Amino acid sequence: MQSLPESQLYTGIDLGGTKITAGLVDAAGRIRQKETVKTDKSPDPQKVIQQIADLARKLAAGQRLKIGIGIPGQVKNGRVVNTPNIPQLDGVELLQSLTGLYPAEYTFANDANAAALAELK
Repeated sequence: MQSLPESQLYTGIDLGGTKITAGLVDAAGRIRQKETVKTDKSPDPQKVIQQIADLARKLAAGQRLKIGIGIPGQVKNGRVVNTPNIPQLDGVELLQSLTGLYPAEYTFANDANAAALAELK
């Protein structure tokens, strides 16, 4: 496995029903910065999407980052299939919406799968 340059930074976002936590992480896995906000509970999915984009923008500080998002549910081809904790996102084209607000390279994963992969690593 090829290692990444130490200067490469990533953003990991844990999307949850009560809070959204984002961290700026270097290639060695060190957390450089962390931000948490309460998940907007309104039925408007754009409010949660805006929260995600705002956190990414804040952590990026002008850099173009790769962003991984753990979601409590299923995402297929950038579209939320379902998420029991955040039902206002069901059926939303999350990749398209986020890219429109904050252009970046996004990767989505089920949050439990992402946690298991992190533990393995």
